Amino acid sequence: MKVFLIPCLAAVCSWGSLYAAEDGAGIDLFGPATPSTEHDQKPGSDLSEADKKAKQLEALFTKLDSDGNGSISNQEFSALHEATRSLAEERHEAHKQEMLTKYDANGDGELDKEERHAFMKDRQQVAAQKHLEHLKEKDPERYASMDSNGDGTVDQEEMAAVKDKMLERLNEKAKSNPELLKKFDTNGDGSIDQQELNQMRNKKRQGKKDKERPAKNKDSRKRKKEK
Repeated sequence: MKVFLIPCLAAVCSWGSLYAAEDGAGIDLFGPATPSTEHDQKPGSDLSEADKKAKQLEALFTKLDSDGNGSISNQEFSALHEATRSLAEERHEAHKQEMLTKYDANGDGELDKEERHAFMKDRQQVAAQKHLEHLKEKDPERYASMDSNGDGTVDQEEMAAVKDKMLERLNEKAKSNPELLKKFDTNGDGSIDQQELNQMRNKKRQGKKDKERPAKNKDSRKRKKEK
């Protein structure tokens, strides 16, 4: 029975992380449903990702099984689904109101052009910081090359220097490649600026998402047929 419920449990896991606040806090579906084992409490225990996911699913199974009979009824599953979705929606609405209050400098209940610009700038900085943290973990040599003063962190000035260097190299290539210049130079001034580079990156990201979406939908339909 548990084997067939794994896709459903995994789906509820994803519901629990919806609309997480900027501090990374999500909805905790994996509270202390069962006592921790000695292995769980052992410092430095090195569980694989698969083992961690299995433990999370087992903890969620225990929470879903409210009557403790070892199986999950439709009513039990639906109850957790509805509770999780309701809590996620409440947190999402609270987070939106918090963001509006934070960036609505003149207190008129709306975000004007300058306030939206401040909001987007902060969001971009948060995204850039997350990217740097990921890069530091996955490619420490490349991260170190960006850390010009060697203090172990990449600050905004160092990040700006990296962007300037990237633009410089791109413009050098564009001089001998008219097609490349035409692709990036949307304002037709004969050079590529940071805004044009960002626009191309966003376009590529969106294109990648559009390609992945049909495959995800196909997998979802396939799982439904198998059920």
